[in-house]
Parts: sequence; structure tokens; C-alpha cells
Amino acid sequence: MAKSDSLLLLLSTIFVSTWSVSGKEKNSSSAIQDWNCCAADIRINQWPSGYTAMNIPKFTVEVVNEAWMATDGVFDVHIFCGEFASATLVNPMVFRRIGFGDCVLRDGGKIGMDEIISFDYSNILPYPLFAVHVRC
Repeated sequence: MAKSDSLLLLLSTIFVSTWSVSGKEKNSSSAIQDWNCCAADIRINQWPSGYTAMNIPKFTVEVVNEAWMATDGVFDVHIFCGEFASATLVNPMVFRRIGFGDCVLRDGGKIGMDEIISFDYSNILPYPLFAVHVRC
């Protein structure tokens, strides 16, 4: 059996079957809820998207929750953001700097599976943004 076939068989077994854990029956949906997500499950893209009226470069950021095993979504997403500041207002309920290098997405609230959150900011140069903490 090829390695990819073994992986497919394992994944289909996890989703289809019911098994016993610690003497209690546990179905596949609760196994998915027990999945440990990590910062790598959050994908962040950004690109230049024009200029403000004051001729300051504008950037669009797109944050995608790729934690497909966390069916209830993820929350408490923290993003490394350096000394993030913007010449234009960023909705603090979407993205907010709470300390040096620490920004929180959607005020720590839930982000659904495959949900995309986007916002624009303005600065001379783009900030390096990457997820450092997430809970599911």
C-alpha cells in the first residue's frame, strides 16, 4: 500500500468510525473538537493596494483560518505585528495592537473555518505579520 493510500485510509477511519477512549465511547465529531490547532493554521497575505489621499502607500491584509479540523473555529488569534501603526483607521474590532509586537484579531473572538478577515492599513512600508498564538 502506498504512503498516500495509508494516510487516506487513516483519515477516513478517523472521520467515519467510532472508537473507545479511556473506556468511554468517543465519536469522530468530538475527536475533531479535541484537535490542537496551531499558529501555522492561520494564513496571512498582504499586498499593496494603492495610496491614501496623502499619498501614503496602502496595504490590504487577508487573514484565513485554515484550521480545518477545528470545526467550531478558532479564537484568541494573536499576530506578531512589530510597532504596527496606520495613517488610516483600522477597525479595532477587526485588528488591534495591544502591545509591542502583539496584535489581536477580531478582539480575540471566534473565526470560523475557512473564514477570511481582511482590512487595510497605510504606512510607508508593509509590516511583517504572522500568527504566533491561536486557540481552538
